[in-house]
Amino acid sequence: MGKRCADKGAYRCDGGKLSVGVGSVRGVGQASWAGPGIPEGDCHDCTHDRARDAPAVDQDGDVDWRALLEQAMTVPGRLGDTYCRFHQYSLANQLLLLSQGVTEPCAPFKVWKALGRIPVKGGARFVRHPRPVYEKDAETGERAIKFVRFVLRRSTFPYSNTVGPEIEWPELPAWDAQRALAALDITQVPYALIDGNCQGYSFERNVAVSPVAKFALKTLFHECGHVMLGHTTGLGDGESPCSRGVEEFGAEAVAYLLAHELELTEWAPEESRAYIQHWLGDERVTDSHIRAVFTATDKILRAGRTLAEIADDEEADAA
Repeated sequence: MGKRCADKGAYRCDGGKLSVGVGSVRGVGQASWAGPGIPEGDCHDCTHDRARDAPAVDQDGDVDWRALLEQAMTVPGRLGDTYCRFHQYSLANQLLLLSQGVTEPCAPFKVWKALGRIPVKGGARFVRHPRPVYEKDAETGERAIKFVRFVLRRSTFPYSNTVGPEIEWPELPAWDAQRALAALDITQVPYALIDGNCQGYSFERNVAVSPVAKFALKTLFHECGHVMLGHTTGLGDGESPCSRGVEEFGAEAVAYLLAHELELTEWAPEESRAYIQHWLGDERVTDSHIRAVFTATDKILRAGRTLAEIADDEEADAA
C-alpha cells in the first residue's frame, strides 16, 4: 500500500477558495474543495453558533457517538487556514529539492516568520522561479508573454534550517498517545514530505505527523483511524473496498469522536466537519461504516487509557 496523506492535503488558497495541487502522496491533494453545503469562510451570517460544537450527551451524561456523527455530517463546517499556510511547490521544484537532500516542509522567509520561526543564515535551498519574456504585438502594440524562462534562486528554507517553537502535543489526563501506539502496534515515524500543507500521513502500521501540523494530536487521531479501519493494510477476508471519500470520512470521524470524548481543546471542530462533509459529498454511509468507526474509536480509546483513568473506572465499578 502507498502512503496516504490524510487530514491533510495539498490544498492551496486561490482567491478565497480552496483548490488542490496534485502531489506524489495519495491524499486530499487529489480533489477540489467543493463539497455541497460547505461554506467558505464563516458559516451562515458570519456568526457561528458555538453551541453546535458542544458534544451530544445522552441521558447518562456520556457522549452520544451516533448523535455526534450526525452532527459532524449535518452541521455546517467552516474552513480555516490549516491546508493553505504553505506554498504548493510544483513537481519540478519538489524533485529539485529532493535532489538537494530535502525531505521536510519548505517555505520562504516570510512564511516561516509569519509562523513564528526564523530561517538561519545560509540555510536556503534552490527552487526554480518563472521569469516571463515579453514581446510587443505588432498590430496592437500590447505586450504579451512570448515564453517563460526559469531561474534558480536560493529562496526556500527547510524546516530544520529554521529556529522557533516546536509544535505542542497536548497532554490528556485520561489518555496517553505513546501508550496507545504501543498497544495498537502502530509506529510513529518521522515526517518525510516537502509539502507543508499536508498535516500527516499513514502507511502499513506507521503514522507520521508534520512538524508544522496545526493540530498535531487531532492529526494523530486521524492517521490512527486510517490504520485501525484497515485503509493502509489491505482488506481482510470477506471485506469490500470502500471509496476514498468514505475512507476519509471514517478516519476523520474517528478523530472527531476521540477529540470530543477526550475533551481535546487544541483543534477546530468546525473545520473537521467541513472536511467530513467535503469528502462524503453524495456518498452513502452505511451502518457497517458507522460500526467500523465506533469499533476503531473504542480500540484507540482503550489502548491509550492511563493507569489513573483505569483506576478511576475500577473504583466506579466497585461502587
